[in-house]
Amino acid sequence: MRPGRVVWSILLLCLLSSTGAGSLIAEAEPNKGGISEGCPGRTLHNPIDPEICCLSGYVLIDGQIKEDVLVVLYDGKGRQLGAVETKSDPEERFAAYTFDLTRSEQRPGNRVTITAIYNDQILSVSHVLRRGSQWVNIGVAAWEIDRDGKSDLGVFQPDGARWRMSYSSQNAEASWQFGQPMDTPVPSDYDRDGIIDVAVFNAGRWSIWESMDNQQLLDIDLGAAGDLPVPGDYYGDGRADLAVFQPQSGMWLIRRRFGPVPENDQFGQPGDLPAPTSVAEIDQQQFGQPGDLPVPADYDGDHVFDLAVFRPTTGTWYIRGSLDNQPLPDIDLGTAGDLPVPADYDGDGKADLAVFRPSTGQWQIRRSSDAEIVSEMLGQTEDRPVPADYDGDGKANLAVFRPFDRTWYISDGNALGGISTRTYGWSGDIPLPGAYIPVATP
Repeated sequence: MRPGRVVWSILLLCLLSSTGAGSLIAEAEPNKGGISEGCPGRTLHNPIDPEICCLSGYVLIDGQIKEDVLVVLYDGKGRQLGAVETKSDPEERFAAYTFDLTRSEQRPGNRVTITAIYNDQILSVSHVLRRGSQWVNIGVAAWEIDRDGKSDLGVFQPDGARWRMSYSSQNAEASWQFGQPMDTPVPSDYDRDGIIDVAVFNAGRWSIWESMDNQQLLDIDLGAAGDLPVPGDYYGDGRADLAVFQPQSGMWLIRRRFGPVPENDQFGQPGDLPAPTSVAEIDQQQFGQPGDLPVPADYDGDHVFDLAVFRPTTGTWYIRGSLDNQPLPDIDLGTAGDLPVPADYDGDGKADLAVFRPSTGQWQIRRSSDAEIVSEMLGQTEDRPVPADYDGDGKANLAVFRPFDRTWYISDGNALGGISTRTYGWSGDIPLPGAYIPVATP
């Protein structure tokens, strides 16, 4: 037996045998029938259940979604709430963990820590509980294709509709031709496998190439010409939902998913979305006004996208939190001409408000951890901001893509202000980590 396995076994024995106030019954076995002890299955058939239900997700280690990983749940004071192992489930393509929270004393808004232990590796993620079922992966970074926990470089070349992505874990790249020159790239993880999927949007028509099965998903209609695509996980099931923001009215349209897709689904065809697929129910929500820019992100730490807009004329941010569906306090950050670049720059599990000023290369970031506003310099006029977690430390790096010389400039995020550079792409390419960041404000 390997030494790491001995340590893991000892920890498992101690954690599973510990008891005390605040502990809960955690299901070590996956839900076979979709519902067990009041906890909906991992497919999250009813994501708006009025009570806290189950907390599920998978663990990514060394590029693989692992089985038999010990996952421990702690409350905000560091007390253990439960421990389970990741197990295979007939309803899922990957091994996952599931905690039944229906009998716990936890309430929406409580912060918990989910820790995965595998051999000598320990990974943790902070999460704010919300109503209904919730899906939280461990060890997955945004904007990656090789599952190494680091964001990857990638570009969309409109001339020829070619996609190019560079693996951060190895000296290799992937390239595809997908879409048409006039399409808008809308990459996101639509199938919950921890890999960004190739997808395009054009006048309300979405086409997605699912990375899990390497099959094209055709003719999913949502939106119209002039709408801004804003895909993201708005319901907490770990999959990106199709969504658009209508700038002329401030209306959001989100394609909601739960249950099977009927044969007469006008927004797609059976099999359009990976199992479990969904009824094409469209949520329409008014939030914003003409001229606002959509900036959806997870601002409250519950791993669900919040509706949010940036008003360039005033530099004001308006956010509707997903925890209680109520507006958060309006915050002023930025001015006319600034580009909104929200991301988790301080590593607390919440997106920070931030703007990039192309005229000066200045970044202003309002840290959610302490509400302090910090200012950094990186970039110049014509640069495209591309913040992402390129080094795998759980924090977004300041970064820009310079179109004319195809160079990426990435800050290392420490006090010394080190900058790494890499030439990747061609002039005119759209950098994928910045695909949803506007080139200019109205």
